[in-house]
Amino acid sequence: TQLHSASAVRQCGRFTWIVSGCLDEGSEHMGKGKGGANSDILTHALLLEEVERHFPHVTLSNHTIADGMGRTASVARGHDDDCSTLHPHVHFTPDYSDMSAFGGPFADGKRKRTFLNRNGKIMTGNFGNTYKFNNKPNGLHHWGVAFFAQDDRRDEAVVLIDPDFLFLNKFEFPVNAPPVLPGKPAAAKYGLGGQFLDFNLT
Repeated sequence: TQLHSASAVRQCGRFTWIVSGCLDEGSEHMGKGKGGANSDILTHALLLEEVERHFPHVTLSNHTIADGMGRTASVARGHDDDCSTLHPHVHFTPDYSDMSAFGGPFADGKRKRTFLNRNGKIMTGNFGNTYKFNNKPNGLHHWGVAFFAQDDRRDEAVVLIDPDFLFLNKFEFPVNAPPVLPGKPAAAKYGLGGQFLDFNLT
């Protein structure tokens, strides 16, 4: 897993899993995910229970959710920042995938998004007004507001990666490279590029 690979390369730091879209307690969908996928859509408690099967020392940042489960929320700098105790820290966010809440031309789901592929063909998206990828920027913002309201560190960088990525090397700042500063982020090249425009979508 990602944390095991991080431990293998001795990557230090706090690992926070930002989780969006959990269901209310008692309304979990086992074996049938959103859109018919063969997966489980879990509640906060069931997700934490599954995480704790593999990582017994998981911590939680949301005070409201933690209080409802009889847990203690942990946000500020602590013992989980060194390399010897790598474990996930979970932060739950609301589900931001319902685009009707944001207004705009696609809010009612009737107008479809379109794009032009490399062959000049107009392609139509099938997301309607439900767009799960809207959780990534809004979930990150939700975590950032909560984290920096209770932790004053400004001397470290935040690295945003997908949960299926593995560590082959440590994240380190290159020598003589421009520093990462507020308003001046850095990014790695994503090798896929625009190849998805040529995928067979039928």
